[in-house]
Amino acid sequence: MSMHNTARLAVLLDACAGAGLTVSVQERDVLSWLAGWEQDTVEVIAGLIRRAGESGPAEDAARISHERLECYAAGLVEQRDEATADAVKSDSPVVAQIYQGRATAFRRALSHLHIWSDGAYGQSGKEQRAATIQTTTPEQGEEASTK
Repeated sequence: MSMHNTARLAVLLDACAGAGLTVSVQERDVLSWLAGWEQDTVEVIAGLIRRAGESGPAEDAARISHERLECYAAGLVEQRDEATADAVKSDSPVVAQIYQGRATAFRRALSHLHIWSDGAYGQSGKEQRAATIQTTTPEQGEEASTK
């Protein structure tokens, strides 16, 4: 792990500790992966973790408004779709892989939101696959399969 990634991982782990979270081995692996992203991205994620910790116990999460959750879910869908489209349009396999990684992160966030909310928000994996099939034209599908 590079020095920058180590510093970014420390930011994420500090945010988790400050929020009173105990990080599992698997969660630390994911945080290590996230630490490879740009500093701005890591800071946003750390800020979200900190704010979530400030809100108090899990039962306080019920105070998040319906509108905020709908907006959050819609933003995740938009970001996922943009990253997927950018991956398909990319002429570079390396750049396409980066965009696919971003799309995967947004898909995971949508799935976790779906699980956390007992299906009220976000999208299940099955719903996301159906949405991807609907939004991918035959030409895009051919392009994506050749990259």
